[in-house]
Amino acid sequence: MATAGAARNATSPEVVRIHVGAHEVAQTLGLEDYVRRVVATEGSTENELEALKALAIAVRTYGIKNMGRHQKDGYDFCSTTHCQRYEAGPTSKLVSQAVDTTREEVLQDSLGKVAEAYFSASCGGATANIGSLWGSSTPPHLRGIRDEACDSEAHNSWTDVISQAQLTRALQSDPRTNVGPTLAKVKIIR
Repeated sequence: MATAGAARNATSPEVVRIHVGAHEVAQTLGLEDYVRRVVATEGSTENELEALKALAIAVRTYGIKNMGRHQKDGYDFCSTTHCQRYEAGPTSKLVSQAVDTTREEVLQDSLGKVAEAYFSASCGGATANIGSLWGSSTPPHLRGIRDEACDSEAHNSWTDVISQAQLTRALQSDPRTNVGPTLAKVKIIR
């Protein structure tokens, strides 16, 4: 099980390079400043201190665990949901308090190492099982569970319509799902 711990991993970065897509530039900033901006962006509708503190710990954990995700591109993270949403700008006193109060706290796995950690705006009533999603072994804290709290959220169910070309490009972006140059039909089997 992942637990919050105050000790920061010795390999924790002091600075983060983030690619800000809207401006097509990479910014360098301190880890805690990065966490502050991600919490402000991802938690923009949240006004409960404890929820923002939990988000700050999850954001920091993800940042440390995934540092260098875009190393081949010359930066650590992008500013989209592919990594963690990041927008430059001021932060509220509540966000700053949440980040400052949890400074250096990360989630740790059962071996005391920085845990894999993910978060979402709404789970739709159940969290995803990471092993099923990505075809990998699943740490106990990333196994899917039912979550009735999400059933009452505004975005508990949704629909999106995309073109065949968009779906084909998305599937081609990963060698595990590459369907080749053409997608003839889709059949949902489970």
